[in-house]
Amino acid sequence: MTHVRPHVLLAVALALVAPAAPAQIGLFDWTLQGAESGAGTVTPTALLVTGPDGACSVPIAYFGTIAPFAGTLSVTVEFQNLDTGGAQGHFDYDAPAAWHQGRIILAEDDPLLGGWPSGTYTLSVAVEAGDEFGFGVWSLDCIEGPGVAEIHSLEYTPVPWSEQPGGLDPRVRFTVPGQPSFGKAVSVAGVGDVNGDGVPDLVLGSNGEAVVRTGSTGKILRVLDGFGGATFGAAVAGAGDVDGDGHDDVVVGSPNDSESPLFNNGTAWVFSGDDGALLHELHGTADWDRLGSAVAGVGDVDADGSDDVAISIASVFDTFLQRVLVVSGATGATLHTFTTPGPFLDFGHSVAGVGDTDGDGHDDVAVATNLGTRVYSGDTGTVLHVLGRNYGDRPDVDGAGDVDGDGFDDIVVAGWRYLVVGEYTGRVGIFSGLTGAPLTTITGTTPDVRFAWRARGGADLDGDGRLDVAVSAPDVAPGGLVEVYDALDGTLRGSYAAADEGDGLGEELDRVGDLDGDGQQDVAVLAPQTGVTPLGYVRALQHLDRTGAPELVGTGTLLPGDPFQLTLSNALPGAAVWFLGGTEYVGASFLGGVLGPLPTVFIPGAADGAGGLVLASTWPAGLTPGLTIWVQAWTADPEAPQGYAGTQTLGATNF
Repeated sequence: MTHVRPHVLLAVALALVAPAAPAQIGLFDWTLQGAESGAGTVTPTALLVTGPDGACSVPIAYFGTIAPFAGTLSVTVEFQNLDTGGAQGHFDYDAPAAWHQGRIILAEDDPLLGGWPSGTYTLSVAVEAGDEFGFGVWSLDCIEGPGVAEIHSLEYTPVPWSEQPGGLDPRVRFTVPGQPSFGKAVSVAGVGDVNGDGVPDLVLGSNGEAVVRTGSTGKILRVLDGFGGATFGAAVAGAGDVDGDGHDDVVVGSPNDSESPLFNNGTAWVFSGDDGALLHELHGTADWDRLGSAVAGVGDVDADGSDDVAISIASVFDTFLQRVLVVSGATGATLHTFTTPGPFLDFGHSVAGVGDTDGDGHDDVAVATNLGTRVYSGDTGTVLHVLGRNYGDRPDVDGAGDVDGDGFDDIVVAGWRYLVVGEYTGRVGIFSGLTGAPLTTITGTTPDVRFAWRARGGADLDGDGRLDVAVSAPDVAPGGLVEVYDALDGTLRGSYAAADEGDGLGEELDRVGDLDGDGQQDVAVLAPQTGVTPLGYVRALQHLDRTGAPELVGTGTLLPGDPFQLTLSNALPGAAVWFLGGTEYVGASFLGGVLGPLPTVFIPGAADGAGGLVLASTWPAGLTPGLTIWVQAWTADPEAPQGYAGTQTLGATNF
């Protein structure tokens, strides 16, 4: 780790914000609040409060203010209890008190009396930036006189190092937030290059719409709406080039669409990627068929030169009739109908094109069931293999590409309800397309996190020239996880985790091709939540072999004359680095990330061979108590979307 000691530069930066320190009481603008019967005055050194008098409904009068920074505040209170006799020890009468975010905090009472006789007390409260707090007198005494408090010796101890999120992670190409206009994101898929610009694109399904977005920036190319009611977009997929015009096309399902006089028979549509024109439309033929519950592009099944699609029929009330239709992209005619081998098997919950597994020149189709994934010949429709018979309910399936180099495409099966010693740890299996034998097995180690909820193969995601498989676990704390494994040897090659609790990142996952033209394949991942906001987001991820955004850590007590340092890690080795500092936090959009400080100081540097850099100095005297200096680092990073990556923003608060 490279160490730099720019004492002069840091000292100058800190001296820019070094007004004389005022008295601690004077750090804040105080307002008398609470009971109208209370009274008070403010001096440079004390708050003088007379408590409520006979106003039991509002039992506190206090001077309140707002905390500019996180920290702990404590005061000394000289309290005079004006009650007489035993009333001074009554637990419902007068007491010195703090107020914090609507909560009253009483001073510790006298252990013998159980009340608050006249004397000296200490009050303290921990606050976050923006919290409302105050100090005063509490009372439920509706008979005798109010208490009187002189509040002085305020000690405000800010948290020395705080943090604001917003680091720019080079693994994130772009994020598309859920929007009220489009509804909650429920599905995502790579669709190939629909607009012919040489960059693969993606489609996002929401409640009633499907939005095609460019893979280069995530901007909207086309909105497909006006079809299929509220569940239009519940299932989306790339259809391949079904009409032979050189543009990849899109298939969208709406399982609850009702075509009069039928109810919830479901519909699927195939749209032109070039102009959005409707190419094919298929309807379920019975109530509750729920056709379109899953859709997939399956390559050229009939070897006619046009790509074809598969569409699932869920058949809610008669699970014997669950089936998958394979439909010609050229004509819209049904080429094959695959029917469930038994009831209650969730046949077609997941369906995928898996390439040519048997070498006959026809692409094949895999259909997941609760008793194993069935691989069907695209030519004859016969069952070639049944894979992963013990992978549990509602497994997921995808093509793996030719993992073992034998010239035949292989298959990924993911079972999130795979049991290990009575616990659902999940499992991903890579199976030979030629023989059906397992090639690689990846078993989860943590129960009940939905490991292997989704798995997508057939792409080199870490740039090593070997095929990988991306696996999601939406319930991994705090907000879900996507991991990348080598498809042949099962080694972990990279990961990406959501930072916000409950996001559910990985609820949907798909490979989307090479979005940035670097030869390394990328994925799109969906989270149904954004913290507590139920609109969710879709994130395009790249370079998942990287460890994420650069990080900045501050250490030191921030007392005058004490040493402190800023430690940068996780930058690219040898990358140019710029430290930005200022006394105002702005949180502005910048280079695809968040610029934390309003910069008044720039300190350049360069990361060492391990991607690290340390700035070290001593904390100056004379700064205003409670003053926060915001610091952030930006690094050159050619793999990031705009050529730069940034750390989160640190706040260094003077004591």
